[in-house]
Amino acid sequence: GGLLAGASNSHIAEHILRTQLLQGPLQALRGVVYFDPRREGAGQWMVVDRKLVHESLAKSALREADCFAFYDQARTRGADLRLAHDARALVTVGPGMGKDQLMQAVGRLRKVHFGQTVAFYGPPEVSEAIRQACRQCSDGGHDADRELTSEDLLLWVTLNAVHSLEAALVPWATQGAVYCATRGDAAVALLDEHNDLKSLYGDCTAPRLIREAAMADFEKQMRLAGRREPPTTAGP
Repeated sequence: GGLLAGASNSHIAEHILRTQLLQGPLQALRGVVYFDPRREGAGQWMVVDRKLVHESLAKSALREADCFAFYDQARTRGADLRLAHDARALVTVGPGMGKDQLMQAVGRLRKVHFGQTVAFYGPPEVSEAIRQACRQCSDGGHDADRELTSEDLLLWVTLNAVHSLEAALVPWATQGAVYCATRGDAAVALLDEHNDLKSLYGDCTAPRLIREAAMADFEKQMRLAGRREPPTTAGP
């Protein structure tokens, strides 16, 4: 995600190789596996060895089980590598991360319940957001000094997923309301070119149930569509 913005996967792989494999705590590993989207076709998995030689993983004598595997953001969903049976993953957690994103990332470990393990890392603002969510759900009984657990993380990403769905429901209902009100007529669906501040921001800001907000928006779209309908002409 944003932690690696501006760097190519090959450069990241070389950085991991120099800092973790050649002189770091992972010297038993033989290389770094990464995905290069710039390769022929739709890209391919590559491996860089200790001599900084890059080659296709499919043609290399090195296997992913003997290497450090780096997944970029796009490869945390659907990618499948044959990792070591005792592999340990480090999943980076970003602000606003949802449950689906987290589960997909952890799911790269196909044997996570049978020898493979996972740890999580996030910046300080993420840790504070998790603690705040825990305090809200425990009525202030959460110990601010205790170490965060995976259960705390799961609570936070689940709440993020719920809030994301809530925020998307009203725009989704608005799209449906516009289609129903205009009956698919593009001419009637055209928006007014001139809008004042009241029409744009004058709606009630008090908390409302989503169904109430959606129904109010539907009625509004019906009124607007009625104004935009062309007048009917009398027959000869």
